[in-house]
Amino acid sequence: MLSSLDFGVEIELLIAPYKPEPTFADVLAKNGWDSNVGSQLRPKATAGTYRDMEFRQAQNRKALREAIAAALKEDGIETNTAITSDYEAWSVVDEPALGELPGYWRMEFVSKILSSGKDWHTELTRLFAILKRNCRIRLTHGCSMHVHVSPGPSTFNNSQLRSICKAICYFDDAITRVMPADRKENTWARSNFMPERPVKGDTSSSNQSVNPKIKRYYSLVQTQSFSQLWKYFDKVTSNQVHSFMANTAGNNSRYLSWNFENITQQCGTLEFRRPPAADTAEKANHWIAFALGFVAQAIAADWKAVESQKRGGGVAELRAHVVRGLQGLKMLPNCFASLGPISEDSSKPLVLSPEQLLEMEELQRAKSKTSSPFASKANSRANTPNSSANSTPSVGRSDSGGWGRR
Repeated sequence: MLSSLDFGVEIELLIAPYKPEPTFADVLAKNGWDSNVGSQLRPKATAGTYRDMEFRQAQNRKALREAIAAALKEDGIETNTAITSDYEAWSVVDEPALGELPGYWRMEFVSKILSSGKDWHTELTRLFAILKRNCRIRLTHGCSMHVHVSPGPSTFNNSQLRSICKAICYFDDAITRVMPADRKENTWARSNFMPERPVKGDTSSSNQSVNPKIKRYYSLVQTQSFSQLWKYFDKVTSNQVHSFMANTAGNNSRYLSWNFENITQQCGTLEFRRPPAADTAEKANHWIAFALGFVAQAIAADWKAVESQKRGGGVAELRAHVVRGLQGLKMLPNCFASLGPISEDSSKPLVLSPEQLLEMEELQRAKSKTSSPFASKANSRANTPNSSANSTPSVGRSDSGGWGRR
């Protein structure tokens, strides 16, 4: 088992300044904050007024990001307002795909590179404490949290990737069961194995993110066991894992519960996209611990032992899996204790209308041209020697991949 994992988080929120501290208010004013400007455009505005409002809204968003970054810096959390090569700083950036509510402004927090063996729990706790002192937080169904995981000085080797694929498959239903209604069938983080609800009138396959072959093998588990899928996964290599686990012929292959798109990049991260939005440190820290424990135990487990089974692990088995993974990592007690209850959420999946689904598809097509904010930051780090003797580099990729140690 790996003794440590490196990771990063992306947290999407809606923020409204509320009784800010004097220094926070000063930075807002210095950057042109206008409390008379709302976060939503007037539908009947003229073209000129519309453009002016857009400009003033953008100015307010930037002012709020600058004020939050300054407050975090003052508390000792290095932060900037752009995705830069500073992988040892947090970033507070715009997220245009988020819808806004009256008085609340869209925002995304992109972490620095963190390590399971460091005190990330306290850092997240301080971040949310600063937000709560100066702002109110709201969440919509469009908000989410993503956790990127990497083995650190090395990249995931083929054997590790095969085990991770099997773990994701074995616990796919259980992970769906523990998610709240808006994350069970979310168009931005679908199950890697279950088919999407069809969009009425759309007969194309370009909007299907699930790999058809995986979908077929998964449908046979209840009658033929996991054996076919295990044989399929045993062929996985780092170069192929994304195409094995997603329909890369489509427009939205990254929008799955577990996204392997970045595996062959320098950062080499596996992205867990399924967690719900977090408006408290407790929620954010829980999903970080969940992702770290899940991946660590996925690599350590003997998946041959369940190959002949005809059903995946349940929620109780999922919790035991995550806890065992955390126990194997060298983790501070407060970080280990971040894991909260893992129990079934019996609410029915939130179902979007055909119009909402088509709107989401347009947003996804636009975002598919951009990289994950955290992956962009981590990719900017200079290569360091790969210290894992059994790591399998990708063809055409430097053997010095990975993040290295801080």
